[in-house]
Amino acid sequence: GDLRCNNALGMICMKQGRFDDALKYFGNAVQRAIMRNPNPRSGEYYFNYAWALQFNGRIEDAISCYRKAAWNLDYKAAALREATKLYLRQDNVDDALEIVNEALTCSSESSELLTLLAYILRHTGNSAEAARISNIVLLKDPLDYGALVEEWLSTNNPKLLDRLKEVL
Repeated sequence: GDLRCNNALGMICMKQGRFDDALKYFGNAVQRAIMRNPNPRSGEYYFNYAWALQFNGRIEDAISCYRKAAWNLDYKAAALREATKLYLRQDNVDDALEIVNEALTCSSESSELLTLLAYILRHTGNSAEAARISNIVLLKDPLDYGALVEEWLSTNNPKLLDRLKEVL
């Protein structure tokens, strides 16, 4: 079948919460995309397949597919961001740090990636660097809730808690 149709049907199934069906359609799209080239032109099919795998509880497979989707520059930052989150859910901080740093090579100003980096740094005992990274995000967007939380948790500064409450 056509990979675009399978991808579209997979998206419909995801929106309807039919994750098993979505997995089948996205799997068909990936198989079609890699039929003649193991590295398809777009990372979209692997990204969506990873998304369905994640919702089906197949976390290791999802991480693998997110990383494969990152082969394509258009999906690199988004795919590696999702892989980082899954590594963090597994308490695999070392791999999460490696992957978020790789994602930052193509999306160095992403607030979400920088906040993930701050979270990882704080959890590895580098609170000062986590606060510095959070502050960089807040200079661009003073209302970034995630960065506000990370800066407050990294510094335990009560003034930051007041600022956080103001944003809420």
